[in-house]
Amino acid sequence: KFEHECKDNFMFYHNDSFDMTVETLIPSIVHIKKHTFDFDVLVCDYGQLLKAKRNIGELRHEQAYCHRALTSLAGVLDVHVATVAQGTRDTNNKNSSGSSLTRMTDISECFEINRAAATVFTLNRSEKDEEMDRIKILMDKQRDGKKGVVEFCKTDFSSVAMWGTEDEGLG
Repeated sequence: KFEHECKDNFMFYHNDSFDMTVETLIPSIVHIKKHTFDFDVLVCDYGQLLKAKRNIGELRHEQAYCHRALTSLAGVLDVHVATVAQGTRDTNNKNSSGSSLTRMTDISECFEINRAAATVFTLNRSEKDEEMDRIKILMDKQRDGKKGVVEFCKTDFSSVAMWGTEDEGLG
């Protein structure tokens, strides 16, 4: 339903190949931007699945290469690129208990991914947050702005929506 209602504003490019390389993805994205659909934001769900064509060695170096290629692509196409990254195993325990917020250091293979990113924010949801249908968003890195800011948003995951109002103290 969402895709149908937003079809003029969004384009969904799906490739579920397990061997997607950043070198094959980039020409496809450039072609789409120039010939099919002029977009301002590219969302890559999820960037940690991207591989490099050549053998780079350690996974963290390969992730650095792929995320820097996406950053470079953003500059060439004058778009924003957002990728989704997986947290470490400990993040689920931190979120469920509400003992602390997931930080960018909790992202798997994080150092190089975080270094390439201009902005990093984490989504956090404790059991109490789940009962209240809300989620906490932590702005953990922002190259040109404030960090450490936490916003609360109401959630409706059945329709994939998040929102907040000043009246509720939600941003």
